[in-house]
Amino acid sequence: FFSGHQRIFWNLLFTTGLWGSTRRIEPSEHTITIVSPWMTDITSEGSGWPEELANQACRSSGDMGSLRMVLRALIQMGFNVRIVVMDRNGKWLNKSENRMLKNEADFIEQMSAYGATCERRKDMHFKWLCTPAGLWKGSSNSTANGLFGRLQEQNDLFIVGSHDADYQQQKEALYLSALDVT
Repeated sequence: FFSGHQRIFWNLLFTTGLWGSTRRIEPSEHTITIVSPWMTDITSEGSGWPEELANQACRSSGDMGSLRMVLRALIQMGFNVRIVVMDRNGKWLNKSENRMLKNEADFIEQMSAYGATCERRKDMHFKWLCTPAGLWKGSSNSTANGLFGRLQEQNDLFIVGSHDADYQQQKEALYLSALDVT
């Protein structure tokens, strides 16, 4: 697919919360991994999930307006959240773009404080989101530009329940890759 990246991204996260809330998945399956060379605290506006349903899915009565808040709610539900980004030294930036690095560093620091496992890798180009509801991989970074602006980037989606064999195969391949993000 070539559009709707943010809706796919948010749907996987909110569906995962819903499945956790309704016990469709076992606590042993409560793992979310986000791998992206670039990552920032993006808005959930335009997710396609009304605020009330997003709050119910993630057992939250608070603000669910950003990635940070959604992941925090999922962590509070008992999900293990793992975030892997590319090391700062591997990013080729002009001096004027240091703000992007600060935004990412602030996001990673906040997520670590909430209990997420946050890691940095050198020379990483993988981009994927793996949840108990599905796996999404491709060319879109987990940033506003990657999810909202660069809709020409190609991504693949494997949904549990309709692509079970492909989901498991892709998940195993990613987890056993040279990146070793297990």
